[in-house]
Amino acid sequence: MGMRGYQTRSTRRSTGTIAVMGQAVWPAILDVDTWEQIRAILTDASRRTNTNAQKLRRMLAGFVYCASCGHKLTGNGTNGTRLYCQRRDGRCPAKVRIGEAFLVGLVSRAVRGRLDELVLQPVAMDDPAAAELATLEARKSALADRWASGKMDDDAYDDAHKAIVRQIRAAEARMHTSARRRATLPVEGAVGWDGLGEDIAAKRVILTQLIDGVIVGGNGTVEGDDVQRVRIVWRDLNDPR
Repeated sequence: MGMRGYQTRSTRRSTGTIAVMGQAVWPAILDVDTWEQIRAILTDASRRTNTNAQKLRRMLAGFVYCASCGHKLTGNGTNGTRLYCQRRDGRCPAKVRIGEAFLVGLVSRAVRGRLDELVLQPVAMDDPAAAELATLEARKSALADRWASGKMDDDAYDDAHKAIVRQIRAAEARMHTSARRRATLPVEGAVGWDGLGEDIAAKRVILTQLIDGVIVGGNGTVEGDDVQRVRIVWRDLNDPR
């Protein structure tokens, strides 16, 4: 069965969570295993055709956002040292800026720690979501038996049946989500990140899998290289996107 979700980019950046998630009424185009294999191939930095390092100058390009308006922060020219909110329609109440080298160092340290903390493994056989689903299915069967034996009238059965079906669908969604652990990172731990050296393209592959966005200026400030001004929104590795 396919999966469905609704998530605006702005909500995803601000919360780091998917807004609506559940089973779809259409069949899955790809099963989970096939998708993971394809995703591993498409994100494999060794397969890229762009080998000109000069074409990729900024590791965080496209990942950094202004906390005031949500606009992406960009640099000024090839040799610029700071990232700015350069929204030009006058809708940003406080255009933030931050040192690029400072931010790259901060994000790199955070990513190293994240990689060391991650435990990417198949879902255990005693998955609590699967156990919950089995319990709900048993309750649904018992409910049908009570109605069939005349112990419940039609209206009471209908209300109870609808409620338990909703619970079953929610449990199924949680079970499918927990099964989608992302085990396709091309490096292992901080050592793997360090081994990429100055390969910006390869590092961006890791960032794409780990980070939804880096928000700057969330404490109301406009300027300053301060850790308190930065918030990294990590991707949920069980997220089925």
